[in-house]
Order: sequence, then C-alpha cells, then structure tokens
Amino acid sequence: MKRVKTLPFIVSSQPTKVEIRCCGCKSLINSDQLRLGVWEYKSSSWFHCACFWTNCYYRNHLWGVDGNTLAELVDGFSGIAPSDKSRLLTDASSAPSIGRRKSGSKFEIPYEGSEGDGDYELDDNTFDLTNLVCCSVTKVQTNLHVSIRKYFIPRGRTCAKPTKYGISLNCEQWNKLELQVDDINSAIATTQKTLKDKEKEKDKKDCKDKNKLPGKEEFPDWILFSLSWKRRVGVFASGEEVVVDIREFSEEKTFSESDRGIRLKPDQWKQLQENINNINKSLRKLS
Repeated sequence: MKRVKTLPFIVSSQPTKVEIRCCGCKSLINSDQLRLGVWEYKSSSWFHCACFWTNCYYRNHLWGVDGNTLAELVDGFSGIAPSDKSRLLTDASSAPSIGRRKSGSKFEIPYEGSEGDGDYELDDNTFDLTNLVCCSVTKVQTNLHVSIRKYFIPRGRTCAKPTKYGISLNCEQWNKLELQVDDINSAIATTQKTLKDKEKEKDKKDCKDKNKLPGKEEFPDWILFSLSWKRRVGVFASGEEVVVDIREFSEEKTFSESDRGIRLKPDQWKQLQENINNINKSLRKLS
C-alpha cells in the first residue's frame, strides 16, 4: 500500500499572485478572498465558499460537521481568521440539500472506491482497518486526536481520504479505550455465546422463518464501556455478527446514541487492536 500525506479539503485566504478560477461559477477568485477547495492527488480544485456548497461533488462530506471535524478534514482551517471559521461552521450547518438523484431515491453522499484489502493510498499516520475504514492520528494546533472514520476515494484517484462519518477521540479517551480492550473482548465472547444460545432456542421452537437472522432489535441489551460522560463503547449482536460500536450519546430527549460514531465489524476491531502500538508511536511522534 502506498502512503501519501494529504487531507481531503483545503481552505485559504492568503493572497496569491497566481490567478485562481472557481470550478463552480468559472469566474476568477480574488487573490485575498476566502476560498475552499478539494485536494486531488497533487493538484487542488478551488471554489468560492458559496459555490462550494452548490457545485462541489464532495460537498456532502462537510455538511453538518463541528469545528473539530472541520479542523481534521480541512487543511488550513486552524490558520484562518476566527470570523472565517465562524462562516465555514455556519455554511456547513446550513448548506442547501442540492444534489443529483439516483433512481428516484433521495440524494446519496458520494462514497466511491474499492473496498478491498488496501488497494488505496494512506498517509504515514493512518492505519487501514479494511473496507475503507481507517484509524488516523492527527494534531490540531496542540491537541492530538485518534480518529476512526470511513474513508472515500475521489473519482479517478487511488488516495483514500477521510469522511465526516466516524468519531475522533482525544488522548484521554483513547487511553481509556486501550485499557478496556481486554474487557471489550470478554464482552464480545459473552455476546457471541448469547447469540449462539438464542439461535439454538429458535431451532427448538421450529420458527416459521428459519432464514431470518437475529438482528440488533432482538438483542436490545448493549454491554457498555465509558470513555467520557457522553462517549461509550458498546458491544452487541448485529445480524449474525458481534460488533463494537464507538459512539457519542445525545442528551436532547433521552440519553440515546447519536450519529457521531463508528461501528466496527469483528475484523476491523481486530485490526484496530493490532495497530495499537503503531498508533501510540504516531502519538508520541506528533506530541
């Protein structure tokens, strides 16, 4: 697997002597004007901020993200003025839902590329967990984060880039996760045993639909481990697999799971464990 160092998006308001043309409206961007772009291999495609949210093919990857995620996905975000940061956060939270429809269904976020065993490029501090799910170590100003996210491959490229889908852990949360690995593995073994027992009970009852696999709704009980007040690691059965879910919980109405998180299949959880030492080395290198 080749490794390159790049983020999916870039933002800048630095004056430039080179003429930059917006890929959306095709007009020139003023040299000192705030502009938002996409890194594609060794080149970048620039947009006016307003044009980005209506014309950029990958705009959905920034919709609805918070400031920490913007800093993680957008190169140069930490260096722009506070007013520009505020503008980008506002744009990301209120971006218009414009997009192409597929087969009459609602717009789907572009999520392309091979989901094979590592036939995509990653940078030195990113570790493949298979099927375009990766764990990366990033530094935003003085803060270190271990981020577990889904990745995507831009059209015609081989370099995988992170999406907003996943979760970013600070060092304290990552250390807690590392300390609880053995307990999480024990919970996985317990849930697997429960899953097998349930399957045996179903066979004895001679269910009409024998092909139906038990899903999460049939196993509502999660085995939970705390990383912080709102962040939990959950182990539960999903279909015929036992998954590890690392997620932030919401307190809006009830203390329930939010969309901010990642669900790891057994092979991905195994890969994450195997890369713990490499992840810690990257943390020490960037600290």
